[in-house]
Amino acid sequence: MAETYQTKYQFNIHPNANCTIINDAQFHGAVTFNAGLQHGLPPTVEKVKEAIETLDSEGVLTNANQWWAIYRVLTDLYGYDKNMRAFCKVVENMEASTTIKCDYNKWRNVNWANLTSRVDTWQGKSEMLSQAEQSQVKVAARLMELLA
Repeated sequence: MAETYQTKYQFNIHPNANCTIINDAQFHGAVTFNAGLQHGLPPTVEKVKEAIETLDSEGVLTNANQWWAIYRVLTDLYGYDKNMRAFCKVVENMEASTTIKCDYNKWRNVNWANLTSRVDTWQGKSEMLSQAEQSQVKVAARLMELLA
C-alpha cells in the first residue's frame, strides 16, 4: 500500500508522552491531542478500506456513480485529495476488494443539484431528492456511520 498522509501521520499518543506537532501543509483539519486520546484525526486507510468493502458487501454500493458520494465523504470530512483522478488512485492503492471499482470516468460528470452542500447536511433533504440523489445520500450516510 502506498504511503499517503493519512497513513503517515496515524499514531497514538500514550499518557505522559512528549509530543512534537509539525506543520504539514497537506493536513487541513483541527487536531486535538490529549494524553492517551485523539480527536480530529482522519480514519486510517485500513478503516476506510474496510468501510468501502462493507458498503459493497451490504449492497449499498450498487452502481459506479455512487463513488461520487464516497468521494464527497472523504474529501469533505477527512481531507482526501479533491482531484477526482488522484482520489481514484488513492482508492486503487488501498486495494479495496469491491465489485464496483472507482472509475473516474463513470462518475466525474455527475451533477446532483440538491447535493451541492457539505455531505454531512444531506440527510435532512430527503423529501426533495430524486431517486438517484437518494441513493447517493444512502451511500454517504452509511459510510459516515462506518467511519464514526
